[in-house]
Amino acid sequence: MRILIVEDEPIIALGTQADLEMAGHSVVGLAMTSEEAIDLAACCRPDLVLMDIWLAKGNGVEAARAIHTRWAIPSLFATSHVEHSVASCHAAVGCLRKPYDDRSLVRSIQVVEQVMNGFKPTSPQPHNLELYHNRA
Repeated sequence: MRILIVEDEPIIALGTQADLEMAGHSVVGLAMTSEEAIDLAACCRPDLVLMDIWLAKGNGVEAARAIHTRWAIPSLFATSHVEHSVASCHAAVGCLRKPYDDRSLVRSIQVVEQVMNGFKPTSPQPHNLELYHNRA
């Protein structure tokens, strides 16, 4: 799967990129701001955006909505700041709570990919992954 990572902590972004690429995914870009995320989504057209909610510049929820509205690209929120209103964001498939390890990240992407393809997940769902009912 082609994935855009939106994360304003460089160490987390690079570690996530390495984990996803080791699992066979293609990381099409790394963005640190909501503006960079929208620009990269426009030119790279990923299958999924792994989106932090709290960014140093911009709001991940608003960026996810803009990307979904313009190109129908869904997001998986990845954050330690889970808010109840986030679940109502129709641009997101779900939320992966930080901190996460490489196994829960890769399994979460597998589950989300199955959901995006219209299937019930066959992979065990990590304890820190919440799927939103509007997409599952």
